[in-house]
Formats: sequence, structure tokens, C-alpha cells
Amino acid sequence: LAAPFLFAEPGFSVRELEPHSEVGEAWRRLEVNYPEHIPAHTSEQILYFGEDFLLKRLDYTTDVLGGVGAHYTYDPKIVDGITFPHLRRVVRRTPERPLINGPTSFMLDYTELHVRNR
Repeated sequence: LAAPFLFAEPGFSVRELEPHSEVGEAWRRLEVNYPEHIPAHTSEQILYFGEDFLLKRLDYTTDVLGGVGAHYTYDPKIVDGITFPHLRRVVRRTPERPLINGPTSFMLDYTELHVRNR
């Protein structure tokens, strides 16, 4: 995920929303609208950043299958000076809240990451 650096590119619209409270923390929320030429799960996403400025959660509705997900990031590790989440988990989301104690829709556990120049 190239967030938030990608959002400085032309065609993106962003706005900060009211803070959100989860797991006893206050998370800042950023609504992002992607331009058509950038492939994404959906054109509108809401990103949640913790007090450490790391991405904690990403909410979206997939344009293709109509899935409503909350995408959580865990286990941040520094690789070549850049912090990456090494564990990602997606759960279904209702209008009231994510179903964090429900089934996992998708989980990705990175065991090794490398940063390379193009």
C-alpha cells in the first residue's frame, strides 16, 4: 500500500473526517477518492491512522463483488527505513461496526519483505 504518498498525485481527493475511537485509541480518519486511472478495491476508501501515524484500518466496499470490508494491519516492522505491516486481516463490516470477532475474509502474513529500487 503506497498510502499516504500516492494521495499527493493528481486526481485524488482527500478530506479528514472526525476521529474514531477503537481499542481504546483515537484514530484519525482520512476519506480518499481515487481517480479512475488508478486500480483500487473501490474508488472511495476510508483510512484510519493511529497516534503513531501508522495505518491501522482501511474500510471499503468492493466495486466488483459488493463486499463490505474492514482491512486491519498488524505487526509493523521496519525494512530499509520504511515501516510495513507484516500481517493484514480483512473482516466483514456492518453499518455499525466491523465484525472483528467474526470470520476472517482474507489474511496475509508477510514472512519476508525487501525494498528495491526500480
